[in-house]
Amino acid sequence: MAKQPKQIDEYQQQAAQFEKDAARLGLDNDFLFKTALERYTVQVQVLQRLKSEIDQQAATVKREYVRGSASTYANPLISEFNKTASAANQTCSLLAKLKAEAEKRLDEMDYLSLEL
Repeated sequence: MAKQPKQIDEYQQQAAQFEKDAARLGLDNDFLFKTALERYTVQVQVLQRLKSEIDQQAATVKREYVRGSASTYANPLISEFNKTASAANQTCSLLAKLKAEAEKRLDEMDYLSLEL
């Protein structure tokens, strides 16, 4: 079995820690959080694959037309990478917001229990 790159191992460790923190906050059963985390994981995998493909190819591609003329364009994978990165950033922001709200609720519950 091929060894995974160090960056992927680190990502998986950080994702596992994030899931543990979410479970501590009670988010492990939250539908919105679970689906957002699943979507984010898929987006990161797509980004990793796109980056690998971009690294193997040129940044530009040439298209030849019927008349024989050629034009140079940016590699379409770069555009897809940027779109996916933007979507992943939005998903990450949602996850951070949900986690912050859960932490705030937990702090409020701790504060209320101290008052009793």
